[in-house]
Amino acid sequence: MKFVKEGMKWLDWIAFSGLMLIILAAYTTGSGFNKMIAHAGPIICGILIVLFFNHVDWIQALKNRDRELLLSLFAGILAVINMILSKSGPGVLFDITNFVLIIYLADKVKIDDKILCLITITFIIIWVYFFIVNPKGYNPNTHSMIVFEACAISTIGISAFLKERKKVWLIYVYVLIAFLGVSIPISMEYKGRTTIVGIIILLSFFFLIPGSIWNIKKLYKILWGAILAFSTALPLLVFCLWHKAGRYHSENMFLTEGRLHGSSILLHG
Repeated sequence: MKFVKEGMKWLDWIAFSGLMLIILAAYTTGSGFNKMIAHAGPIICGILIVLFFNHVDWIQALKNRDRELLLSLFAGILAVINMILSKSGPGVLFDITNFVLIIYLADKVKIDDKILCLITITFIIIWVYFFIVNPKGYNPNTHSMIVFEACAISTIGISAFLKERKKVWLIYVYVLIAFLGVSIPISMEYKGRTTIVGIIILLSFFFLIPGSIWNIKKLYKILWGAILAFSTALPLLVFCLWHKAGRYHSENMFLTEGRLHGSSILLHG
């Protein structure tokens, strides 16, 4: 892609170092998490914008009518329209913008070994800290989710290092320690059922499905399409069932209150 540039390394270091400091502050204390979650949208958006201008020649991309960039801009316009129509706060705009930028930059920002090492060590520190200190101030779902996230991301980083050094077998040892020794026990302690399901799916893909299967492009696209369809349909189904159950409950309450009110009139009449 002609409009993708290598970018200045020191800007990448500032961006990723800032992001890791934010994650450490949020993922080591409950009070830090509550403070960061309130301001995370615009801060992360700022970091992603730095990476965007450091790695993308956007003028050239527009001249070439880059489809990905045009779709990203279209998504941003839809987000603004949605925010106005739904009367939502500006936080929604940051959430969607961040999501679009992450997808757009995924194949354009090349992380070198030093930055990958920084990210991996950060997330190893987080799960080790939770294992040793077990900090308070998080709700049960957040607690188990943080540990799972730290184990998963550090696994990706360590896998990359070990693959280069042809010592891939060591990653299985790390996965067993991180997930079976830390993530699953903590998730069970805090009743993080969704996290446990996520761990089971991740370990199933990791241990049961050969890595070479992802090189079959057609199968890769079919699987991703199926995952996207399922992950979109399931929340919609749950929402519809919840909405239907809520309406049924409201109607029953209305009928019950009506009967009680009618009985009260007869008794006092």
